[in-house]
Amino acid sequence: MIRARGRVLRSLALPVCIGIVALATVTGCQAGDTAPTSQPYNPTDGRNFNVPSGAAFTDDYIAVRNAYVTPSGDNAALTVTLVNNGTETDMLNSATIGDANVDTGGPVALPPNQSISIGPGTNIGGVAVKAKVTAGDWVTVTLTFANAGPIDFQALAVAPKDTLIDNSA
Repeated sequence: MIRARGRVLRSLALPVCIGIVALATVTGCQAGDTAPTSQPYNPTDGRNFNVPSGAAFTDDYIAVRNAYVTPSGDNAALTVTLVNNGTETDMLNSATIGDANVDTGGPVALPPNQSISIGPGTNIGGVAVKAKVTAGDWVTVTLTFANAGPIDFQALAVAPKDTLIDNSA
């Protein structure tokens, strides 16, 4: 009886192993550094980068997260989150959209290991008066930091939420 059971198990071993290998091949398993699930991506239209750009995670840097511009008539609003991953406070001295100054109420302190958000719905307005921006355009934004210095980047002009089409019905 024991010999018969051993033969049955041995006869099933090869088909089970082949099945496991086939299943792994058919399902398209990917692993390693190039697997799509291990690659970063932007879930929104906002720009994400670090200042300075070559900073390692062990260096002091400012993370610029989800930066975009929203046009509204002759004005435009800058929306951005800034994270100071440094050991000392930095200051956002000014911001511009094109040639138009962004109203932040003066210099904005960026304490170490904290984030601040600028834009509509935050404590720091972020509106640039007389900024001619059209939804869909890429516009030049300049952030000038006391320690990190100035950084220019292209931000997408996104249509205001109330002008978007609602397809939920």
